[in-house]
Amino acid sequence: MKAFCLIIAYLVAVTFPLILSALVGGPPRQFHQELASGFGMLAFSMVLMEFILSGRFKVISNGVGMDVTMRLHQMMARTALVFALLHPFLYQGTPSGGPRPWDPTRELTLTTDFSALASGIAAFLLLPTLAL
Repeated sequence: MKAFCLIIAYLVAVTFPLILSALVGGPPRQFHQELASGFGMLAFSMVLMEFILSGRFKVISNGVGMDVTMRLHQMMARTALVFALLHPFLYQGTPSGGPRPWDPTRELTLTTDFSALASGIAAFLLLPTLAL
């Protein structure tokens, strides 16, 4: 019973940012862009939850055992890695082609400018080493 409650608590904690985003988010976008954002948000919240799973907290590991907790940690880390590696490929960016009059802050514009993508590329290349 405690394992079931911990799994439910994990799922609620991981999906809470996604649910909150759906409730207060902006207008819907194309499906693949929503899926890409969802994968990115889930991956980030799963990575944050990994710190709790690997922290060897007695409240978590006493009921189910340290081996089960570490195995769940490994499986969720691999799942988060897949989500994080998939999410940039689901966006369909086009060359920026300059500023758009309807988006002066470029907040809604997907771009292929290297300067805007450099930190994401670095994170994309470094994330597998974190999972390993």
